[in-house]
Amino acid sequence: MASWAQLVLQVQTDLQDALGVFHTDARVRDYLEDAELLLSMRRSLYEKTLILPLTSATPLYLIHSITGFADFIRPLRVTVNGVALRWTSLAAVGRLNRRWHRTPGPAESVFMIGSTILAFAPLPSEKSAQLTYLARAPVGNQNPVIDSQYHPTLKKYGEAICLAKEGSYDRAATALKEFLALASIERDARFLEGFAQRTANVTRTTERRAQD
Repeated sequence: MASWAQLVLQVQTDLQDALGVFHTDARVRDYLEDAELLLSMRRSLYEKTLILPLTSATPLYLIHSITGFADFIRPLRVTVNGVALRWTSLAAVGRLNRRWHRTPGPAESVFMIGSTILAFAPLPSEKSAQLTYLARAPVGNQNPVIDSQYHPTLKKYGEAICLAKEGSYDRAATALKEFLALASIERDARFLEGFAQRTANVTRTTERRAQD
């Protein structure tokens, strides 16, 4: 597996800046780590499983404020006593039982409120739950966290940002397109070829109809 330093040098070499005069080591690494975060979120490449302490008769947990969960992005699985809880939503729970937050457990279902609060229904009577979640890839390591098969994808993102900084927008757009394809991320339709012209045509047609 390549280290960050090796990937940085590969990007600089591809851009004919192997000495890092214009694209410094620190800046290129920042771009590569941004790509790792984006890719790991998109492809669920970095998971963690930790024990979440539960408090009796407490349905809501502000997940990022709990020790060990500062890197939490979104939940994947929650089990209590080896049994997986059912995923649901606040709306669904509320329709079935408006007093769900006061109904004694054990907990049977779990859901998110926004992106920061993990909720259990009924009230958990257990002392802990096992939470598997998509985590933010840690920064500051010598090597990328994600597998080496994704390193070319990281490089494409780094090259795209560097080229844009140079003002080489056509080459940057090509590199970004390759990154999006490798990462399986759909492009924003507003930037697809011909979209602006189609939008203008629709606008003109709407205006003519409004005048008739």
